[in-house]
Amino acid sequence: SQAWTSATTQFNALLKLDRAQIYDTTNWFFSTDSLLQVHLGGLHYSTEIVYRTYNPKWNESWEVRNVPIDSTLNVQLWDKNINDPQVLLGSGEIVLSRELLSRTEFPLEIPITHEKKERGLVYLNVS
Repeated sequence: SQAWTSATTQFNALLKLDRAQIYDTTNWFFSTDSLLQVHLGGLHYSTEIVYRTYNPKWNESWEVRNVPIDSTLNVQLWDKNINDPQVLLGSGEIVLSRELLSRTEFPLEIPITHEKKERGLVYLNVS
């Protein structure tokens, strides 16, 4: 929970990186080995890889400090291949506005798209 004033320009938060749901699997014959990369205010975080699923669950937490208000939270869902380059499954973003951050805790469902097609959702919680 934040103590807000009109002069507040930065925030601290705990991001709980919960799970993803990949519902467009038409381009893949096998399940994915998924990892989530998160970018916020010049900071970066990568989850552990969750193997062989279209519904990866990470249950990881990432604490951020001194991030400018109105920063864009960007998520990228990747299929981590052992012998081949990683494949971007999709990405999405949301601006963490003062209004959104004024809530004590809030869940986010961020649609992920690739090549202009919605591929799934990433679920996370911000407090």
